[in-house]
Amino acid sequence: HQFCLAFPGDGWSSRVLDAVVHGCVPVIIQDESEMFFEGAFEAAQLGLDYADFSLRVREADLASLVRILEAVSAERLASLQRGVLRVRD
Repeated sequence: HQFCLAFPGDGWSSRVLDAVVHGCVPVIIQDESEMFFEGAFEAAQLGLDYADFSLRVREADLASLVRILEAVSAERLASLQRGVLRVRD
């Protein structure tokens, strides 16, 4: 799988963690939630942020999810997948 969904209410839950463990790009659909350690990677100067290994989709855009994911370029997808592996490993 290229993308794995994390719906509202899941937070940094098994869905996001499972996605990372399996090398799948998490698609976070949570408008009002900060993810576990969000911003902390950059603040700690680790050269990594959630945008490096996941996508955020607004809840209002959920009806367009397939179109949004299909619009992700091959280059961007490859970059996100490298980010996932960096976080995982």
